[in-house]
Amino acid sequence: MALQMSITLSQLFSDTIYKIPEYQRPYAWAEKQLKDLWEDFEDNGFLQASDGISSPSNHYMGTIVVNQKGEKLESGDRYVVYELIDGQQRLLTLVILAKAMCDRLRNTGDASDGSRAKNLYNRYVSRDGDAGLRKIVLQGDDDVYLWDVVLGPNQLIKQPATPAQRRMRNAYEFFKAKLDGIGIENVRALSDNIASRLLFLRYEVQSELEAGLVFETINDRGKQLSQMDKIKSYLVYLGSKLNNKSFVDLVNQRWGKVMENVALAHEDKDDTEEEENQLVRYHWIMLTGRPRDYEVHRGVKNQYNLKNPTVLREAEEYVNTLEEASETYRQILKPLGHGFLDDWKRIDPNTTSAIRDNLQALHRIETLANFIPLFFAARKRLSSLTDFWEITRLCYLLGWRVYKVCNRRSDTGLAVLSGLARDLYKNGASELQRVLGDIKGIITEYGSDQDFESVLRVNFLSDLEKRHLLYEWEKHCAAKQGTIALSWDTVKENCEIEHIFPVVPKYEWSTPQSKERYDKIISWLGNLVLAERTFNRSMGNGFAYEKLGLKPPAPVDPETGRELTYPNSGLASQRRLAYDQDLKAIAQLELNNAPDTKILDAIEQFVQRRTDELVKFALKHWAI
Repeated sequence: MALQMSITLSQLFSDTIYKIPEYQRPYAWAEKQLKDLWEDFEDNGFLQASDGISSPSNHYMGTIVVNQKGEKLESGDRYVVYELIDGQQRLLTLVILAKAMCDRLRNTGDASDGSRAKNLYNRYVSRDGDAGLRKIVLQGDDDVYLWDVVLGPNQLIKQPATPAQRRMRNAYEFFKAKLDGIGIENVRALSDNIASRLLFLRYEVQSELEAGLVFETINDRGKQLSQMDKIKSYLVYLGSKLNNKSFVDLVNQRWGKVMENVALAHEDKDDTEEEENQLVRYHWIMLTGRPRDYEVHRGVKNQYNLKNPTVLREAEEYVNTLEEASETYRQILKPLGHGFLDDWKRIDPNTTSAIRDNLQALHRIETLANFIPLFFAARKRLSSLTDFWEITRLCYLLGWRVYKVCNRRSDTGLAVLSGLARDLYKNGASELQRVLGDIKGIITEYGSDQDFESVLRVNFLSDLEKRHLLYEWEKHCAAKQGTIALSWDTVKENCEIEHIFPVVPKYEWSTPQSKERYDKIISWLGNLVLAERTFNRSMGNGFAYEKLGLKPPAPVDPETGRELTYPNSGLASQRRLAYDQDLKAIAQLELNNAPDTKILDAIEQFVQRRTDELVKFALKHWAI
């Protein structure tokens, strides 16, 4: 292993080409890391030219690990081609910065700035804009995007297709904004100082086996290592100590796919470290049944150590199952995504759709996490799509009935669920009936029909729980009417929970006791329904006859032109109310100015009946 001491950025890119292998983490720097780097430039005086009295400070950027892969000859020039094993995040960021500086300098119209920009571009980006002589090269579509949109001489307008592409574009925009905000003399100073005052250590290894030996002792990345990084680092080190290149290659190959799946599962996130940690923990729970192991990399080191005679076989199993788990993780997190369950041996569209519905419901009620290790094991060991559906169905029931409606602790049954995941993974389908029975046992103990009904009747539900229940009721009503229910995203964005009889009514009660009785009745579950926001805000406090449209003219939705009444609602559950005879009877009492006691008796009868109806629906819809 060759170590070069204190090499500058300019020296690092002198007659070199860096290729980032496919297995490496996609570009991950977000605004936080970019801000930290820019602040380092400011703190070290990189934006100020030397005045002969004081000068900028040198700034150490850490260690770069490379493996020489050959040479490239072009027009008489010789370039050393390196595979960049560690340091790709920092170097790619600095190349993007160099491109942003080139663009800023070219725009001044000054010949010397144009020459400076050309020199910068040729050294750090590409010689004369030649895509074949680029100084840093990624793999696949990210590489195409990097050149077309960020580094190339003719920046194209293309929407990013991956989180890494979005981050590369954002990094360029970040530096462009920073450079536009300072004077051109500061840009010149920065271009000089990053060339000569950014210092690195460059380790050149002879193979990736050797690289594994330095991974455990060297970490100078711009981001803290995630559990995922630490585990990969140790496994490469393990392969190096075993002198087994095929295992190191396996780790690198599998890790590329794992990181791709994590990125696809969280496309909206710039930093997925937390999600990476979650994935390796869920996978570890599947393997061990231990839900309290949060420092998974320590567990991996203890389990797969050199004293274990079967360490290679076990470590290979760990790596292979982690990749499989990452694919399941992506599908669980994105049930509406492309290729959902299409790798199952026997595809049944109806069962696949039912599984997707269960997973979406778990997302809506925010109780997915405890079940992911079990889903990993089920996808790995079960051959029947129907069996997998039954597991997702029972987990959804447990999440809804136990964690949400009955408000049990979020770790209720966690030890049992974790053990079931481990047993199903180790023993396969022979454990299925016990797994199903134990999940049903948790539901029966902590979310029995009696407890479930009791909570629903007193309506001790959070807003999220009410919205979920009413959405399932909405889908039920739509099915009965032969219409297509609104999507959850539409409901979440455009709908609110309406009190059929409002919290602030127009009624004038004859006694305080009547008002107290009314206030109690309107809190019952049967007084709630989903309503479009425009309806609720225009008609929410209206009389029943107004909501039913029995006394025109009714207000009109300015966007759709529809009358804001139950018969014309876009929601099936509100349209159902338009045909409710009890509600119509109350509306007639209102129109006839009936005594408030008579109206109140009718309201109580209506809300009680509808509460019974919703509870009956819930017990059937979420039956064990």
